[in-house]
Amino acid sequence: MEEKKTPLTAKITIVVLAISCILLAAALAILYLSTRLDKNKSVAAIAQLETNLDEKQSIIDNETISIETFKNHAQQYGASIPFLQSFFDDVIVYKNKQGIVYQPIDDSLPKNTYDFSRLTYKNSQIQYDDNSGVVGLKGIDVSKYQKSINWQAVKEDGVSYAFIRAGHRGYAETGQIAQDPYLIANLNGASKAGVDVGVYFFSQAITKEEAVEEADFVLNAVKGHAIRYPIVFDMEEIAIEGARTANLTAAQITDLTIAFCERIKSAGYTPMIYGNVKWMMEHVELSRLTAYQKWFAQYYNKPFFPYEFQIWQYTNKGKVNGITGEVDLNLCFLNYNNLPVQ
Repeated sequence: MEEKKTPLTAKITIVVLAISCILLAAALAILYLSTRLDKNKSVAAIAQLETNLDEKQSIIDNETISIETFKNHAQQYGASIPFLQSFFDDVIVYKNKQGIVYQPIDDSLPKNTYDFSRLTYKNSQIQYDDNSGVVGLKGIDVSKYQKSINWQAVKEDGVSYAFIRAGHRGYAETGQIAQDPYLIANLNGASKAGVDVGVYFFSQAITKEEAVEEADFVLNAVKGHAIRYPIVFDMEEIAIEGARTANLTAAQITDLTIAFCERIKSAGYTPMIYGNVKWMMEHVELSRLTAYQKWFAQYYNKPFFPYEFQIWQYTNKGKVNGITGEVDLNLCFLNYNNLPVQ
């Protein structure tokens, strides 16, 4: 079911009306204070505000402003991306070093069919249940940064699955692979408590051979453990000097992603790709990755990503019983319990 969208011109008119109300309130406040302030200054201020209101009224009377003018104001005044995205349903809005990007939606890519009007919010957590039987399952992803976890308490708090970091490759030139020190404890603890598991690897591969090496590392690390959820390739934009992957092109990163995923797939597991909007738009070639499932990270109250994805990571500041401090929270729209266990 497609969500109905308010036309852009109407949305902009609503914003202008809101601005006008604010200016009117300010004018009334100044009028009230004019008995205590210099009369000439007060009259001048009110006159200026009336001029501003006249300008806003002119826009309202015309019912619209140009989209380019709207975009220029958004750039100038630093409008938030979730706010801007709410005005557009034909582009994906995000920021890069050059500013705000309005990326046209690619109609050739497979789309998701989620009805995000069915999201509900309770105690800083998000739930999903639509009319077609799709339910958003509550999950977390953890690594050494969550330290020791009480997995029974996690299960009792409604968590049905967890993505556990298997390891990572270092940023330095040598790029040594290291296993997450809590991997085995987390795999055993989660499984014992009845929390289904998937795993992810934080990659800094710069060749296809290194990507396959990372995949083989993960496969060896999870041997003997029940992995019901996907094995995830997690390569992110690293804003530190010396990151091995800093100069890779989108084509190169896509090659590495495919190499990792194909190795995981050949071993009988489900491969998955993790990324946020900017990563999906600029750092990979999505048209070459349609064969793989997606884990999409976007910290909005309601996601906007028209393409297919199976898991939505909606916050990195979640709270879950059994975990000290903050943890990432996710909604999964595919019930992996209906699929074979690897």
